[in-house]
Amino acid sequence: MLDFINEIAESRIYRNADGLKGKTAEDIARIAFLTVMMLEVLRFHSKASAKSYAQKTLPFQSFKGMRTSATDLHNLLVALANQDEYENKIKTNYNINVPSLQFKRYLRDVDNGYKNTPMDRNFFLELERYFKISDSNLKDIRRHVMDWHRTSDAEKRTVVRKIKQLANAITIQNDLYQTFKTKVS
Repeated sequence: MLDFINEIAESRIYRNADGLKGKTAEDIARIAFLTVMMLEVLRFHSKASAKSYAQKTLPFQSFKGMRTSATDLHNLLVALANQDEYENKIKTNYNINVPSLQFKRYLRDVDNGYKNTPMDRNFFLELERYFKISDSNLKDIRRHVMDWHRTSDAEKRTVVRKIKQLANAITIQNDLYQTFKTKVS
């Protein structure tokens, strides 16, 4: 009866280009990269939540235009893939690119519950390169996330804490972060 409240409560910060105002392509890439890291950790803690987010991102897989109904990840990828269209809102860096085909494969795998560790590891490394990630915290998070099954429980807690601290600093209202906070401890 009150299902509409869930949609209202979702705090998508990047509903349109105005949410990007004042950001750099580097900022957007960092937020998108952190969002992917959250999604990957969520795959291990709440497969249903990860699947749901991937399903919400997949319908608009062309990454051509921002949509109010799309996920923050989709809209961040659109801004990076089409920087020339958003240059009046963001500071562009055309050296940052979106590996669209790899993203689509990754999201389909999350949606289907399929885990191909070598391909995912390669995707995360490629994503780091495509997004020109130089932040040592993000690199450390990526190293642990891509080997999550081999990471000790103490290391996992540390990584989750790092993700939450970084998300609080750069993207507290990200739609996936809201789920991540409740599902991953």
